[in-house]
Amino acid sequence: MPWLKPLATKKYNTETAKVNTYMRKERDLSMSEISAIILAAGYSSRMGEFKPLLDIGGKPAVVVLIRAILEAGVRNIIVVTGHNSDALKRTLQDHLPNASDLAAIRTTHNARYADGMFTSIQAGIRAAYRMENDGILLFPVDVPLVSSHVIEDVIDAWKTSPDSFVVPCYCGKKGHPLLIPARYAREILAHDGTNGLKAITDKYDDRLIRLETAEEAVVMDMDTRENYAELLRYRQQRTDADDGCRREIHAGGRLFLIRHGSTRQHREKIFLGQTDVPLSHRGRQEAEAAGRKLAAMNPHTDRIYTSDLSRATETAEIVAGILKRDPPMDVIPSARLREIHLGDWDGRYIREIKEAFPEEYEKRGADILRYKRGTEAENYCDLSYRVNKALQMIFEDEARRGISDIVVAAHAGTIRVIIAHLKQIPLADALRIDIPRGSINIIDL
Repeated sequence: MPWLKPLATKKYNTETAKVNTYMRKERDLSMSEISAIILAAGYSSRMGEFKPLLDIGGKPAVVVLIRAILEAGVRNIIVVTGHNSDALKRTLQDHLPNASDLAAIRTTHNARYADGMFTSIQAGIRAAYRMENDGILLFPVDVPLVSSHVIEDVIDAWKTSPDSFVVPCYCGKKGHPLLIPARYAREILAHDGTNGLKAITDKYDDRLIRLETAEEAVVMDMDTRENYAELLRYRQQRTDADDGCRREIHAGGRLFLIRHGSTRQHREKIFLGQTDVPLSHRGRQEAEAAGRKLAAMNPHTDRIYTSDLSRATETAEIVAGILKRDPPMDVIPSARLREIHLGDWDGRYIREIKEAFPEEYEKRGADILRYKRGTEAENYCDLSYRVNKALQMIFEDEARRGISDIVVAAHAGTIRVIIAHLKQIPLADALRIDIPRGSINIIDL
């Protein structure tokens, strides 16, 4: 059925009139129509190459994604173009020669693509007015390996609650596509873009269905060359037997998780996430004690992996010095092992935050796992995915080297999500584990 219908019989000649005078029309959901919007307008500046045309198994990424959408039965696909639009259109013509497939695809140009992704979202939704829809699937083009099965599952979940948003998740981390009920289209088009689409979905968080899936592809993008390489490795390794985020990624040996020592103190407590604060004198003493304790356990490795924040890196270097290996142990820093990113609250006084944002602070306390502040921040589900993905890569590298023991110097949040993942305990329970500064947690692998 049409997801928007005129309130009156008179004709409307402007886009603004459409936004203000259309409403959702009820009908049997078994006949619901879905449109898919693919956002392919950006510069791909972080990637360095035009992401829609990157090669995925011999096909351009945008074509791989379109194939999955078509296989899921969605026949209304809007590709939002902007930068390099002519090359993108030629690619669609060259790689989708089937007349039936081409008939299902349209392009719409976002002249404001330089102003950010939200303008492309609005451009896609405007284009959808000329289709009959109840809902819209929203795909960034740089998430090309989402399977048709996940798309079908998202649609099925939405049919059970047609006024709800639906998002697939992997290990609790939200991914793509997001299914947007048509009733929110006018609000999205009227929004000024502050905080992007997150401003709308946060407003209706009680109407957001988080659909857990074992398919990691829903959270894998191609923002950087490193991301692209990981995505290609995932495609190579993916099999139908993959059992999701709890697969065994290492066997044998021990994992030593060292929390950094105490940091230099501020005049009052702050939200300390990725704000870079060095060790205090006491913190260096705690790191030395951790080094002596670790030396007594004689780990069979020549490396210490660490967060690249100075409080963790300093701890790792002190520990490496205490171990007195010849040659000295390598200290390998990684941004992926950092503490949780707290957005614009990071580094600010807790008292100040409570006074300035009382409602938001209360929301965070009520939903500590999923709450995050702003578009750049993380929640604990995001942290868990980031950290355990990094740990998986460390395990694989060390297994190739024939090393059994692994040492990681990091933060309380980082260590808690690793413990939850490897010991298979609820993340909410793991967040209550006491991790003293300078302590060592040992996990037998």
